[in-house]
Amino acid sequence: MALLFYDRNAGQGEFYDTDGQGNIALMKSYSGWRTTWTQILPCTVAQSGSPNLFFYDSNAGAAEFYSTDFLANISQLSSSTYSKGWTHIVPGYFAAGNSNSALLFYNSSSGLAQFYSTDGQGGINQLSSHTYSKGWTHIVPGYFAAGSNNSALLFYNSSSGLAQFYSTDGQGGINQLSSHTYSKGWTHIVPGEFTSTGNTSLLFYNGSSGLAQFYSTDGHGGINQLSSSTYSKGWTFIIPCRLGATYTDLLFYNRSSGLGQFYTPDGQGGINQVSSHTGWRTSWAEIVSVDLPHA
Repeated sequence: MALLFYDRNAGQGEFYDTDGQGNIALMKSYSGWRTTWTQILPCTVAQSGSPNLFFYDSNAGAAEFYSTDFLANISQLSSSTYSKGWTHIVPGYFAAGNSNSALLFYNSSSGLAQFYSTDGQGGINQLSSHTYSKGWTHIVPGYFAAGSNNSALLFYNSSSGLAQFYSTDGQGGINQLSSHTYSKGWTHIVPGEFTSTGNTSLLFYNGSSGLAQFYSTDGHGGINQLSSSTYSKGWTFIIPCRLGATYTDLLFYNRSSGLGQFYTPDGQGGINQVSSHTGWRTSWAEIVSVDLPHA
C-alpha cells in the first residue's frame, strides 16, 4: 500500500511506500501539478491496468483520470470537463457486472446526485440522475447490505445527526435500509475492516472533542457499538490504509502540527499505535491511500 500526499499550494504530489511497522519511504515526487484540485480519489482497478486515481477541480469542473504502476509512475488516461460544484465524489462498486470502480457525484447545495460507471480507459457513462436531500455532510461507501456484492452507502448530516443506510441495485438506483438519528458533530466517519464480521465497520470521530467510537454493521442498516474512547483533538485526516493483512489500519494526520501517527486495530474496537512521525509538511491538502499495481 502506498500513500499519495498532495500540496495544493505548491502544486506538488509525493508517493510514499509503507511497511508493516508504520514507516514510510519516498517513492516519487512530482511538481507542476494543478494547484486547484479539490478532490483526489482512488478508483483502483489495477487488475485490468485501468485508472486508479481520479482528480477533480470543483471550481473549474476539470477532471483527469490516471493510471499508476508499482513504481508510482502515473500516466494520464483522460481529461474532461464535468459540472462544477460537486461536493462529494464517492467511488464504489455501483455498476452490476462491471469490475471497475463506479462513481457517485453529489452536490450538497442542490441535492443533485448522479451515478456513473467507468470503462477502465478514463471514460465514464451516466447510470442515473436523482435529487436527494440537501445538506449531507458525509457519504460513506461500504459493504453494509448482506448478500449484495454492490457497495452500499451511509448518508450522514452532522448538523442534525440524521443517518441513513442505502443499498445500491447496480443500475444507479438505491434502496433505503434504515434511518437513524446519531450524535451531531462527527467530523470524520471512516470505513474499514476493523472486525472479522465481513461487513464494513465504521470509526466515528469528533475533531473538537476527540471522542471516537467504533461500530460494527449488521448488513441490514444497523450498527453495534464496539468501543468509545477519547483521542487527541484536531486530527485533520484519518486515512484508512493497509500496513498488514488482517485489518484496515489508520493514519492520523494533524495539519497544524505536522504530526502523523499510524495505528492498527485489534478487531474489538481498540487501536494500537505502531509509529509516530513529527515534522511532516503542514500544507498537505490531501492524503490518499493508493493500492498500486504489483510488479
